[in-house]
Amino acid sequence: MKTTLALALLAATLYACQNDQKVSEVEQKRLELEAKRNELKEKKELVALDEEMKNVEAEMEKVDGVSKPKSASSGRGRIVGDNVIVRYANTVQSAKMGVFFSGEIVTILQKQSPGASNEAIINQDVTLTEAGFTFTLPKGKAVVMRQNNWRNNTYEIIIQHPEKGEIYAIIDGKFLDKTNGELWYRVRRGSGEEGWVFGKFLEEI
Repeated sequence: MKTTLALALLAATLYACQNDQKVSEVEQKRLELEAKRNELKEKKELVALDEEMKNVEAEMEKVDGVSKPKSASSGRGRIVGDNVIVRYANTVQSAKMGVFFSGEIVTILQKQSPGASNEAIINQDVTLTEAGFTFTLPKGKAVVMRQNNWRNNTYEIIIQHPEKGEIYAIIDGKFLDKTNGELWYRVRRGSGEEGWVFGKFLEEI
């Protein structure tokens, strides 16, 4: 009697262990399948995102004044000029990331002509006086052209002064390098930093 009861208990214990093992195996299989499902879902989302990006780029090509970015991933360039500004975007109104030193070698990632623009860069140091306030615009300073007097080739420009804020001033056109239709380069420095530089300050090598 006792022997029979002991065997029954042993059999029940073995059955329970086998059942727990099967439950564990089934749970592991369920987790693996769920992980695969999530992976496939992410891939589908990436495919959809890539397709959306292609559609946006196609729309950009249809817009007047916007050219399709040209790849130049294998090219290199040399910075021409001192304290050349690197920006977050291909416009002089974009925030400054930092400056390049003359002769610095960079990797060219992309080049683009933004199209029509009212932006310009000061090509040499120039001192201006406006409303009794005298200030100097250094070479490489970014400005926005507001109006042009064709008779004497002067421009009304808007600049951001660290003390006076937004200033309107008149400047001779000879001091301006207009960015209209000019190339901008997206480049990578040796440190890994990436940004945009105006084409006038970079030569391809």
